[in-house]
Amino acid sequence: MWTISWLQLKHSWRQWLATIPVFVTVGLILGFCLTGIVNVAQSQQVDLYGPNTPLPIFIMPVFFGGITMVIVIKEVVHQLLDQFKTDYRMLAILGATINALAAILGI
Repeated sequence: MWTISWLQLKHSWRQWLATIPVFVTVGLILGFCLTGIVNVAQSQQVDLYGPNTPLPIFIMPVFFGGITMVIVIKEVVHQLLDQFKTDYRMLAILGATINALAAILGI
């Protein structure tokens, strides 16, 4: 099973490599905003409940970016699975079981 998964990854590494910028960008934005939120919350010099609190600057990208991230990642994975449908059909024709295909999709 691991051999089939490895061969499939070797066959389609370009498609998976194309998704890396999406995950890196999401990680950078979320990391920056969450670090800002924690630092502002731990700072003793900032009034968190006052009118000039800087928290919305960090919270809004996390909120809307989180919604966008879920939509984009869902579509990227859906697009990749659509591209690999012919490969999965071929594996099913060659005798792969449903559990084997589920393991390949899960890896």
